[in-house]
Amino acid sequence: MFVCAAPPGGGRNPITPRMTRHCNVLIMPSASDSAMNLIFTSILSGFTAKFDASIKVFFKCFLMATLQRLL
Repeated sequence: MFVCAAPPGGGRNPITPRMTRHCNVLIMPSASDSAMNLIFTSILSGFTAKFDASIKVFFKCFLMATLQRLL
């Protein structure tokens, strides 16, 4: 089971201790820009390995635009 929680408020209720005793708490900081670039570049290069080199240029542009929008 995966539970993602945010601070109470805005329609969200606090998670009770009775519920959290069944879960592990994992807190992760936001990834840096260079880490996000490395992660998604690795995924994209594996996915586009079968494509022609002229097509790969477009994928790299899409990746850079997406990361710039997310970050």
